[in-house]
Amino acid sequence: MPNTSYWLNKASFSLINRFIIFFFGFAAYFVLVRVLDKSDFGIYTLYTIIITFVEMSRNAFIQNGFVKYFLDKNYNKKDIISSSIWLNTTLTIVTTFALYLLADYIGHTYDSKVLSRMIRLYCLFSLCMVPYSQVMYYYSALVNFKILSVLSFIRYGSYFVLILGAILFDKSIDLMDVATLQVASIFLGGFFSIFYLMRIEFLSFSFSAKVIKELLNFGKYTFGVGLTSLLTRSVDQLMIGYFISAEAVASYNVAGRFMNFIEIPIASLSQVLYPRFAETANHPEPQLARARLFEKSSGTILAAITPFVLMIFILPSFFISIVAGQKYLDAVPILQIFMLLNLLKPFSTQAGSVLEVSGKPKVGFYALLTSTGINIVLNYYFIQMDNSFGGILGAAIASVISGASFVMIALLAINRESPFSVTNTFEQFLNAYRIGFNFLTNQIKAKL
Repeated sequence: MPNTSYWLNKASFSLINRFIIFFFGFAAYFVLVRVLDKSDFGIYTLYTIIITFVEMSRNAFIQNGFVKYFLDKNYNKKDIISSSIWLNTTLTIVTTFALYLLADYIGHTYDSKVLSRMIRLYCLFSLCMVPYSQVMYYYSALVNFKILSVLSFIRYGSYFVLILGAILFDKSIDLMDVATLQVASIFLGGFFSIFYLMRIEFLSFSFSAKVIKELLNFGKYTFGVGLTSLLTRSVDQLMIGYFISAEAVASYNVAGRFMNFIEIPIASLSQVLYPRFAETANHPEPQLARARLFEKSSGTILAAITPFVLMIFILPSFFISIVAGQKYLDAVPILQIFMLLNLLKPFSTQAGSVLEVSGKPKVGFYALLTSTGINIVLNYYFIQMDNSFGGILGAAIASVISGASFVMIALLAINRESPFSVTNTFEQFLNAYRIGFNFLTNQIKAKL
């Protein structure tokens, strides 16, 4: 198993990539939440949820399967790359066409014609995401996040610069302007990705029907997990927009933005560790290796997020005022509930990785499907409750209950496959702080 220095080295570059995405996404958000009124910002939030839903679902179908088979010595790397390109392109065309046809219906559901126009504009440029996502799959498998950081800087950095420039030159920026600038940044990201795509060592545009079938068989479950996971994360906002208003979506989303901040270390470390989970297939005792890796990864990630969770939980009004302004202080109780939910994230993400590499992605899918069903039912009733626990607060409570149910089911499932120790997990949690403290102490001593 790789030592701690390996984790720190690789995680640092992954963290940089995630930080770039977060920083420019947050910077654009910081500007837009102040320029757009609550109603328009709520529509923008719904638009972002919908396009993210499409992009992340496609990635869920392909990425983990690509990493798994690319690192498997029994498969030809050239076949894996070429087949994934064909699959990526086909899925993009199909999902984009479906989304284009549904644009009017979505706009009608949320009583917003401009939402329909924004979605259609995105569909016209979505093919630019194929080279961008393909490069992401390849270099994620190689655990090389330097190039991914460059492309993230181009795509997300250009979006922020374009937004800022547009507002400086024209303070009356509207939702279609925002959508136009976003697709421009997608085009730039896709254009520069082509150069990196052509440098891939095993690049080929032929394909293997057998490999595509393998990717599809594996991907249908990871797709289901990814799709259901996104639905779990987004259904509350979609239902709030339907049952209450776009303004309520805007307030709820402010609290959700802090979830994105906490997910930076979670996603960074998970991205680094997934190939290591995949490599346990080559270990003499794969189940034992997965259990030990699960304990170490879950404990380390929990240690990384706990200080931030506690700080935001204690001072929610302060952070909301800085991020979104005084008009969004109604999101304070939502934010505190979300911080509690974040403490479950390390276990849910790592449990999902264990189930996938164990060849049981459908177990994770069914666990998540159950959790999503609970979430939808609870949201339906809680959002419409006419008391202090209803409305957007009810949606937050529903998210915590459904999230806890998924973690319980997933942990029971992986304990049967790869028995792990809760005690070892929390020892790794404390050990992460010891390592961090010793590192800082040595750095200080070296400078004295």
